[in-house]
Amino acid sequence: MIDLVARVCSQNRRASWRVVRWWLCLCAYMGLVFSLSACAYNPATGRHEFNLVSPEREREIGESLDRELMASVPEYGESPQLSQLVTEVGNSVGQVSERAGPWTIRILDEANLNAFAIPGGFIYITRGLLAYLNSQHQLAAVLAHEVAHVTARHGTQQLSRRAVASRGVGVVRIIDPNLRHVGGAAARSAGRSLLRHSRDHEHQADELGLRYTHLAGYRVSAMSEVLGMLAAHDRHTRKGPREPWLSTHPEPAARQQLVNARIARDYPKQPLVEPQDPMLRALGGLVYGPDPRDGFARGSTYHLPRLGVELDLPPNWQHSANRRGVLAAPTGEANALLAVLLTKLETASAGTQAFFDNTNFSRDATVVERFAGLRGEGTNFALGGREPIAGRVVFVEAPGGVWMLLGLADYAQWADRSIPLIASMRTFRPITDAAVRAIEPARLQIVDVRQAVRLDQLEGLGARAQEVALLNQLDPASTLEVGRRLKVPVWPGPQLTPGAVPELSETAATD
Repeated sequence: MIDLVARVCSQNRRASWRVVRWWLCLCAYMGLVFSLSACAYNPATGRHEFNLVSPEREREIGESLDRELMASVPEYGESPQLSQLVTEVGNSVGQVSERAGPWTIRILDEANLNAFAIPGGFIYITRGLLAYLNSQHQLAAVLAHEVAHVTARHGTQQLSRRAVASRGVGVVRIIDPNLRHVGGAAARSAGRSLLRHSRDHEHQADELGLRYTHLAGYRVSAMSEVLGMLAAHDRHTRKGPREPWLSTHPEPAARQQLVNARIARDYPKQPLVEPQDPMLRALGGLVYGPDPRDGFARGSTYHLPRLGVELDLPPNWQHSANRRGVLAAPTGEANALLAVLLTKLETASAGTQAFFDNTNFSRDATVVERFAGLRGEGTNFALGGREPIAGRVVFVEAPGGVWMLLGLADYAQWADRSIPLIASMRTFRPITDAAVRAIEPARLQIVDVRQAVRLDQLEGLGARAQEVALLNQLDPASTLEVGRRLKVPVWPGPQLTPGAVPELSETAATD
């Protein structure tokens, strides 16, 4: 077509501008037709919206992202009662929305405060956020907000406007052939780029979430309560890294003001609060805070109790861990990396082959090594390019599976960085300390107040009074009425037990 236009213009100079105008009009018309074909009416928002992703394709995208997410983040399964409640509340909210379903609601075994949704009806809430909720009404408000992101198709609108970057997964394939660990995290990050909604999307999800909360029979004021809790938590913990919820959502205090205005305008009558809400009872025994079974440092040693191994990290290195291993790097620097990751491989030889298969690494000969009686195969390697790197990789056969021990550094710094990296890798060993293997996390205990008392004067709480106040959405100086139920973190050992708090009593097993 372009050649045709050029020939016509060259043969008839007077007609050239007319042809060009025709060509531009045709292009504009075709663009308009394409745009209109990509616009569809959304019954949730009541608008025609630009969206190239069909509902069928949306579900396929969600299923793919869900598989990638579940490969890198464990689902919390220690409380069937809590899982059932979350699923029931989530489905009750989803059923009153404009989307027929199905809905998949999962609890993630993460200590941070977060909830998010991905296209296709997949909703996630962390046990960390659940610990701070006081009622099924608040749970419904959180899930309704995420349901709204799905029904408004916010994630697929972003997909339609830009391709989700997933090149990082290909790069990670070099150092993680199974794409189960670092690769899974990269895939998860690619999927979570869908979560950074615009401010307009968040306010729209709040408005739709209020509608769904109300239609499902829950108190819409619970959404304001949740936002108030998040704002208080942000103020209390502002010196540290922000919670994922707060990094992907606008400021909760500003949203709370808008939500309160909408409630006063559209929902002046509220249903009565249930005298005995099932939420608190379901939260009893919930793992609270970071789970040391997934990994914890003691001195320079990093223990992975669930996986039964430990090693000594280089001094003054920062670390990050999950149920599949640990990553460490020099504090404040990005020129070296230590990765200790459990693979799905069956032998160390298979690991070496998979690591170097179809790559451009230059490498030394493979050497058999011993790690506290465990057999391993290791070799040094290098990779050229604009930013050349050097490293050493070892695959170790342990009772729980084959581990990959990987040290990386900038090529020019490998001679210096290799000393602490290789020294750390050689300390890899099974855990022999029975106390480390048997460590347990803190858990929430639901207790009844026996006598009227100020929260910050409860015996046994001490410095944790502020923490307990945040958990229960109370002021530390507030007076507790008799019979009030509280969520109290209980750590293993003699730190805090029901007997050490005379004003409290453990809640009965049944309501």
